[in-house]
Amino acid sequence: MRVIWNQTRLASFTSPAAAAATSLNLSQTRSYYTDWQMIKDVKRRAICKQYARQRVRLNCIRKNKILPKAIQELADLEIGALPRDSASHRTVNRCAVTSRARGVLVKWRLSRFVFRYLCDHNQMSEIGRASCRERV
Repeated sequence: MRVIWNQTRLASFTSPAAAAATSLNLSQTRSYYTDWQMIKDVKRRAICKQYARQRVRLNCIRKNKILPKAIQELADLEIGALPRDSASHRTVNRCAVTSRARGVLVKWRLSRFVFRYLCDHNQMSEIGRASCRERV
């Protein structure tokens, strides 16, 4: 997260660095996404969605054994011309909170740590914590 100071806060400081920052008129900015990897994945998902229909059509033509070889080869060339990030296998399932790529529960888009924490504190509806009790 980038932190840039707000001009009104810096006015109360008397240091020369604060005075220089006030002259630049800097303000604090926060990103919606956790880190750069999450931003990259969001861009990949957008590109994948944009080219999905075109890619499916070209793959159907390319894999169709009834069509002549020349048409299949043209479809191969057109798929090669599409952006690499338009392939669906390049997207990564990431945790929406921590941006962790491993141990993600796809249904909730949460890593196992965040999921367990939320379940333990009753913040997930219809999901209770598993517990082992003795049978009496």
